[in-house]
Amino acid sequence: MLVLEECDTEELAALQAFIKGGQLHIRTFTKEELKTVGETGRRKGLRTADRSILLRAMELAGIVLSGDGGVRKECEEMTLRCHGILWCISELHRNGHYDAPKCLAVLDV
Repeated sequence: MLVLEECDTEELAALQAFIKGGQLHIRTFTKEELKTVGETGRRKGLRTADRSILLRAMELAGIVLSGDGGVRKECEEMTLRCHGILWCISELHRNGHYDAPKCLAVLDV
């Protein structure tokens, strides 16, 4: 939920179909868990939403998708896998979802 609070109206509208379809699950935190969120990571510049992503990635042994340099450095220190947009587009191509021209078009936006 902390990440959704940082989304604008257009981004929220785009995510609604995935939320309603059950493909995107929203993680909320209790008061006690929010304390843990606040203590996750060492960088001072990390926002609460960033810290919540780091915590969730630790919980799930998941991959963090971010282009934010501070988040990426924190992931490296925490030994969490982290990738950016180029990796995402490469994976879409590698898995046959996008052909090369579509990948290039996405990068051109």
